[in-house]
Amino acid sequence: MVLLTVTFAALMIMFSQRKRLSVMAETDPLTGLLNRKGRVDRIDRFLKTNPDGTATEVFLDIDDFKIINDLYGHDIGDEALKNLARNLVEVFDGAAVVSRTGGDEFGVFIPGRTAEQAEPLIHAASERDQTFTTAQGKTYTYTISMGYSDYPAQAKTREELARNVDSALYNVKLNGKHGCQRYVAGMIKQSREQFGFTQKELLKSLPGAGMICRAEDAGILYANEDLVRLFECDNLEDFNCFSLGRLENIIHPEDCARVLDAHRGRADEAALIVTRFRIVTKAGRVRNLIAQARFRRHESFGDLYYVTAMELEEG
Repeated sequence: MVLLTVTFAALMIMFSQRKRLSVMAETDPLTGLLNRKGRVDRIDRFLKTNPDGTATEVFLDIDDFKIINDLYGHDIGDEALKNLARNLVEVFDGAAVVSRTGGDEFGVFIPGRTAEQAEPLIHAASERDQTFTTAQGKTYTYTISMGYSDYPAQAKTREELARNVDSALYNVKLNGKHGCQRYVAGMIKQSREQFGFTQKELLKSLPGAGMICRAEDAGILYANEDLVRLFECDNLEDFNCFSLGRLENIIHPEDCARVLDAHRGRADEAALIVTRFRIVTKAGRVRNLIAQARFRRHESFGDLYYVTAMELEEG
């Protein structure tokens, strides 16, 4: 009897450990959501047991996530990922399989609903205010892009469904991001891996003090460490708070209109625009700069200026 009890206890421990390891193998450690393997297993299980069923799948990611990491650091990036995971679980509230499929990419599989039936939930997730506050009391906001497609109306296999959803997400990115779109036959097939600036691209394009700005509205997308120091800021986050992400906030008020006018409508990739102007640093000092800017058309960020600057001695 004692031997039987001991054997039974050992079997229960083994069963518990196997179950725990199985859960760990399918769980993303940062967000607690299912990982890519867990997502695929759940979808395959549904399609196998419900061959005539309907379902809708959604892919989404955080807009400009690499820039968020560059500006604020990976700790803030991780907080954004965890915040988005909580928001998705809250919006879909058990009606869907929510997963983190890698990086800043998430998947939502909604069984038993066509795209039309799932759209209220999808739009609620897309339009939600994505804001979180850290333990230090700092508040951050980000936006997301979402693409979706349904089974079996638009796809006959899990793989085809995923390709359609990815194409829908890509088209949201092409049209300005921060939105959601259903797959339409004929959409461009493209991988989401093309989005974002790489460190190699930034370092090559921005020697010395430099930044990347949107041509349309002079919004600052990236500033390197040399530029941060030029403006007497402590770090990228400090510079972002000081500039509020706008070029007009760092140029001397008397020079601002002239500098912006010099770059407006100059969509020539062969041209080099050279301007002299004054800036006002965080400490209130006025400095004279000479800057050169090259226009570039980026496939996901639109029309940009890559700007490098150097301080001039007075006189």
